[in-house]
Amino acid sequence: MTLAEAAARTSRLAVTATPSAAPPTKAPRHEPARAFGERPHASAAPPPSEPPPHAPRRVAAPALDADAIVALGPAECRRVLEAAGVEVQTALDAPESVAQPVRVEGAIGGVELRLAWSRDPAHDVHAVFDCRLVVALLPAVALVEAAGYDTLEYVSATRRGGGRRSMHRLGLAADLVAVRKGEGRYNVETLYRRGGVERCRRGSMPRDVFGKMLCRGWRERWFHTILGPDHDRAHHDHLHVDLAPHRKRPSTPYVGLRGASAGDLPRSRRRDPS
Repeated sequence: MTLAEAAARTSRLAVTATPSAAPPTKAPRHEPARAFGERPHASAAPPPSEPPPHAPRRVAAPALDADAIVALGPAECRRVLEAAGVEVQTALDAPESVAQPVRVEGAIGGVELRLAWSRDPAHDVHAVFDCRLVVALLPAVALVEAAGYDTLEYVSATRRGGGRRSMHRLGLAADLVAVRKGEGRYNVETLYRRGGVERCRRGSMPRDVFGKMLCRGWRERWFHTILGPDHDRAHHDHLHVDLAPHRKRPSTPYVGLRGASAGDLPRSRRRDPS
């Protein structure tokens, strides 16, 4: 073996014998000193995730029937709406006949309460409500939201004239005409199935949102009056709902249906309040 071959062999043996690099070691975890027998502290749970800031608040309808609502004073009514997350402003331009005049500011939960066909709803007298009617409408708005719609349209709350018996004159009535979902608009004439009153009386629940509104409004006494397409031709395209503070004993709502089963009140009191 030559000197050069010996040197090459020695070099190969040195490379083979070189140990591989040791894996990096993790830095020791330092824990705070504990007394003898003390258990280590459990790691803190992550905070609950917050809902996105743009998520709408769902409608919170109070558990009040029409009799309790109509008895609310101005301060009480405002407190109920505040607790439900509803913003209103006093309507300074309202007729004197409206006892607690307000305008609804913004959406109620995820639903806009919109005055249909108005060019200037912020100043339109038809968009003035008695505060108590806004409270009464909250379950209806919650029903609209649960059905997947984002808008409930009405054509008038306060209406000048109409006679002494008209609750519109007092801002205590609303004519509900349509719901919206995005760009789609669905009115009472399209959705409401005739005979909804009788189906409700027999114990079944209508499938359409306005039929459910009429049926649940009657059963749960949201309003003192509910008139719809089953009542007469004048109501073929809307639901009229109202509170009636002038009644001595409003008790069961009047649900309009012409004929033998026209309502739940004695025949002498079956008058159309719209």
